[in-house]
Amino acid sequence: MLFLASVSSSIVSVKETRLTSLAAYILIGLSAFMLPIPLQYIPKPVLYGLFLYIAATSLDGNQMVDRMALLLKEQVSRKDAMV
Repeated sequence: MLFLASVSSSIVSVKETRLTSLAAYILIGLSAFMLPIPLQYIPKPVLYGLFLYIAATSLDGNQMVDRMALLLKEQVSRKDAMV
């Protein structure tokens, strides 16, 4: 029969290595130097559309945009006015 005992463990120490973050920064730097080569083959309207889509989707949930939308709503339809 197998008996499982509950073992409580706690972290004694942490060894922090910066090798992973250094490798990530090096790869980001290399990609910045290689960026103009592949971008020549992608049409500019496609890139503009991609950036426009990313910008439009990031507006949802943005606090400043939500507050500006409240200015356009009637006071009766606001959530905070229904208290």
